[in-house]
Amino acid sequence: MNQDEIKEKRKRRRRKLIFPLLFILFTLSINAYAWFAFISQATLNVDMSVASWDVDFTENDVVTNSVNVAITDMMPGMLDYNHTVQINNNGEVKADVDYWLTEMKVLGNTINVTNSDQVLTNFRTKYPFVLSITTSSDTINPNSSANFNINLSWEYENTSKYYQLDSLYTYNPAYQYFTKSGSTYTEATVTEDSYPTMRDNLYLYKDDADTYFGEACGKYENDTDLPCIEMKFKVVVQQSSTQ
Repeated sequence: MNQDEIKEKRKRRRRKLIFPLLFILFTLSINAYAWFAFISQATLNVDMSVASWDVDFTENDVVTNSVNVAITDMMPGMLDYNHTVQINNNGEVKADVDYWLTEMKVLGNTINVTNSDQVLTNFRTKYPFVLSITTSSDTINPNSSANFNINLSWEYENTSKYYQLDSLYTYNPAYQYFTKSGSTYTEATVTEDSYPTMRDNLYLYKDDADTYFGEACGKYENDTDLPCIEMKFKVVVQQSSTQ
């Protein structure tokens, strides 16, 4: 065998070694990307030493971890609005469930959601409608599931309730406003000029609060084709600290 033949044989051998190596590196890069994408999608804190981990969020049969909610046609006496996301723990370790509000608009007004818990408390207690966010369980055992629930109800004509005003209300001379001292509500004289400084200490009777939000939601939706309430929640599931 001459020198040229020997060189050619060595080149062919190097090619055979390089191609499998490139294939292995390419395969590893794909697997790494898929693993990263899975972790990002499920927002999981994963420890490589733990038992197998497989969690998914099911919203109308679509895997998700960001829950978008739009509520339209709001009015007193409306049928309850319900939105449920099922969280399935398909792994071998117990999981903890947490959530928080990341975005919210009401009547086109952006709500500051820095304190998510306080905002949700306000919308459960301060308005004529009741917005309730719950989970069926704070933990999910292996091969079990939990529900993340959003419910809005609007009771019609409760004669014993008053609601304190905030920035979602605007002045309307047709309404009777009240101030509160202890448990007593007293009619207040309010003008368009005095309303801005008095607002946070004023109350509306339930019937007027119903009318205000019912009309405001209807007008906003007709004018903009947007829902009266828009919300976005982040739902996070992570390995439980207690196994």
